[in-house]
Amino acid sequence: MRPSAWASCKDITFAESPEEKRLVASYVQKSGTSPVYTVWLDLETDTVCGLDFNYYNNVDEAAMLTNKNVFITDFKHGASSISSIYGELFSNAKNTSEIVLSTHQEHDKYKNSKILVVGGGPSVVKCEWNADDYDYLWSCNGYYKAPFLKDFQFDLVNLGGEVDLQDEELLNRLRRDKTEIMFDAKISRNENSIRSFNKLIHPLKTNFYVTRYFGKIGTASRMIVLATLLGASEVGFVGMDGPVSHNKISEHNHTIWEPAKKGSGPTNYHNIKRQYVMFWDYVLNVLNQQPGVQESILYRNLGASYEHNLTSHIKADKIIQ
Repeated sequence: MRPSAWASCKDITFAESPEEKRLVASYVQKSGTSPVYTVWLDLETDTVCGLDFNYYNNVDEAAMLTNKNVFITDFKHGASSISSIYGELFSNAKNTSEIVLSTHQEHDKYKNSKILVVGGGPSVVKCEWNADDYDYLWSCNGYYKAPFLKDFQFDLVNLGGEVDLQDEELLNRLRRDKTEIMFDAKISRNENSIRSFNKLIHPLKTNFYVTRYFGKIGTASRMIVLATLLGASEVGFVGMDGPVSHNKISEHNHTIWEPAKKGSGPTNYHNIKRQYVMFWDYVLNVLNQQPGVQESILYRNLGASYEHNLTSHIKADKIIQ
């Protein structure tokens, strides 16, 4: 079921007015295809966007790396573009039209489980949440630097390109918690640093994944995709929020565990808003058709009470606010 409007973005896929038909035509021209997915109109900027945009036809607005039918074989933006280091160090990869994942039997434990993803946004400290409500706790990047997370035991973490893999604080935390490490294979990494890291943390498990979804709203969003495809029954999330306001975008562009460090990603409020709309369109209307995804899966927005949380503007039965 397609939503009619989210976060000041309207579904104009089946346009009726001449102006909306003109905008859909511009979308078709940019994407090079008739709409496969929802065509969204940002009512505040008159910008069209949707999941037909990818890193080939509209990189600025894209949330997807490639079209579905070439994701596995594409050597520029798709799964075939990842470094050979991942094939060298990891085996038994699972390939689908939406993900490549190095698989282990332990991943079966996530099926029908409740997973909490802790991102780096302000709602982590501004909202109430209880990790004990979940079977597994996931996080990413600089989580180990956050004093308020020091007593939590994380089951899985996604370490991005900005993380120093030789950091003793990180290594000690991973060993203490016996955490599984995930690398997003589309994030550039020095091959020697990964080899060294694997030796340092042995026998902890290190795996990789790459999703066709590659939006611009941070690592936590891709971890929600991963949790969904691993068959979770509920995915809670906190710390995946959005910019403070149109005029204070710089206050959003960092994580709470490294507030002095300027982050990467889009700096335009409306672009970020559209990225959230496309993310949830993908999760609710594309991922739900993938094998292994629970039909009854729920997403719980534990940061909904934070005033700048953009997902709170996404109204859907499967998102609990």
